[in-house]
Amino acid sequence: MEETLRTKGGDLRATWLDVTCLKINNRAVEVSARRPLAHIGADRLARQIVRALTAPPSCFLHQPEGIMLKIEHARASGKNDRDATSIFGPNHVEFNANVAANVRWTVLLPFFNEQNCVSETIASLAAQNRGVVIILIDNGSTDDSVAVAKARCQKFGLRFHLVTEQNPGKVAALASGMHHVRTEFIATCDADTWYPPDYFAKAEALLADGDVAAVGAYFVARDASAATHRLESWHIAAAGFLLPDQCHTGGAGQAFRTTMLKSAGGFDPQVWDWILEDHEVMHRVAKLGRIAYGKSFWCAPSPRLRERPSVRWTLLERLLYHLSSSRQREWFFYSFLSRRLQVRNLPSKALRELSCKQTLEYGRCPA
Repeated sequence: MEETLRTKGGDLRATWLDVTCLKINNRAVEVSARRPLAHIGADRLARQIVRALTAPPSCFLHQPEGIMLKIEHARASGKNDRDATSIFGPNHVEFNANVAANVRWTVLLPFFNEQNCVSETIASLAAQNRGVVIILIDNGSTDDSVAVAKARCQKFGLRFHLVTEQNPGKVAALASGMHHVRTEFIATCDADTWYPPDYFAKAEALLADGDVAAVGAYFVARDASAATHRLESWHIAAAGFLLPDQCHTGGAGQAFRTTMLKSAGGFDPQVWDWILEDHEVMHRVAKLGRIAYGKSFWCAPSPRLRERPSVRWTLLERLLYHLSSSRQREWFFYSFLSRRLQVRNLPSKALRELSCKQTLEYGRCPA
């Protein structure tokens, strides 16, 4: 049965398409693919061709939205064979196909002036034993953070997408990145944090329980001793057991089931644009599922000293948070804590650091 394929070069009616040479993201790939035109549309055809390729996904999936595919030599077969090069030529047909890859994780990586730290963070993400898509979110950097981040992603062949969010603040940056997530799981990572190679594998194991909506990692130094690991893992496990619907870790060590996070409203400056966004978002997500903490699920934030005003909550605020019930926590966040943070002038943008370079004399970035 013949089908009509609509292209920039005109319509083509055919039953089969023989492809012998094509380019994917400007890389030449030699293939021999005979694909039936079972569906109408260039996008579906591109999917069929890509499924026939033997090249690894890293050759052509550098962006989460898909590929740019050019057919250079093709022959259409139908009632009357014809050379289709005039239609399927490099100047006529380009497919931007959303090719489904076997990737379950998207990393939201916001940054502001982190040119000296983001490089090693991305290197640790590239070393993961799970495939990831990285959403680089530039929050108005004035240094070379963007160029460094892009170069590192390209060097490691990572799937990435760059988003620019000019509205200052981590919440606004995360909200922009959320729009590009198409995977089953989301992890929020900090640009000055090192992640062990099994970080996403550990998170995935915790999320395998369908009742789990989010997971949290404990923080230790990269070279922490076994005793320190045991102490910190015991501490977070005990906190999670005694206070199961509360947050016990920071945003650098949080991961979510995408459907749960989106159902909870995701990151939204209209809902919460203050510091402690990691605790507030966990409050909403915890209404939909459990928060899990693993004994061997950890990451290593930078040991650099903070040269910004304190962005921590007070002892009173922390006590009220831990003592409040899940119902009382609505009042705690949106009536009590938000007003106190407003008085102390602690919006989300207060989380911005001085550049990593400026603080290297006090502590090293993960290397």
